[in-house]
This record gives sequence, structure tokens and C-alpha cells, in this order.
Amino acid sequence: PLSETTGLPVTIDSRLDERHQNEQVSEFNRRVLAVFHDIQAIGAKYTGTAEPCFVLCSHLDWIEAATLVWPTDLTYDYFAWATAEYQVFKLQDGLCVATVRGTVPPRG
Repeated sequence: PLSETTGLPVTIDSRLDERHQNEQVSEFNRRVLAVFHDIQAIGAKYTGTAEPCFVLCSHLDWIEAATLVWPTDLTYDYFAWATAEYQVFKLQDGLCVATVRGTVPPRG
């Protein structure tokens, strides 16, 4: 629905997959951290008039891992995720600063 509304393409990145059954936690965390590094690199190169925006959709285990391996201003206690919940972060000086948190209402 977001892609249809904005006209922007969806790119599937397997690094956003949940942790695989035989995947070591350290491997999983490296995969999650690699996404952060890519976002940082793209943001650093951006020279447009507006800030770049990334929408990441993943599973609870991925989101929990991101809160542990990405530099953020949040504590782990902050995260008790509900169905269809989202958190907006702004990348500021290499830190993911939380800005908005909410829940997407059900369709229909």
C-alpha cells in the first residue's frame, strides 16, 4: 500500500529476513548491522535538498536485534512491540534518534 500510494518501488533485501534456524546470533547481528552501515553510507553521500528516507519492514527478532546493535538513543526496555507497530528514527551524527512511534490501524 505504501508503494502504491507514493509510486516508489519496493526493494526486497534478504538481510531484513528473520533469523534463520541454523544462523548463529553473531551472524544474524552482523547482517542487521550491515543494513545500518549501508543506510549511513547512502545518507553520507546524499546531496539533495531533502533528507533521504528509508522504510524498513521486518520481523520482531530483526527489530529487537537492531535495537541492540545499531547506535540509538533508546533503551531495550522501550521496546514491547504490538502488531503493526512502527518506530521512526532520524539518523543524526551516526545515532538513530527516535522521533515517532505508532500503530497502523487495521484495514477495512
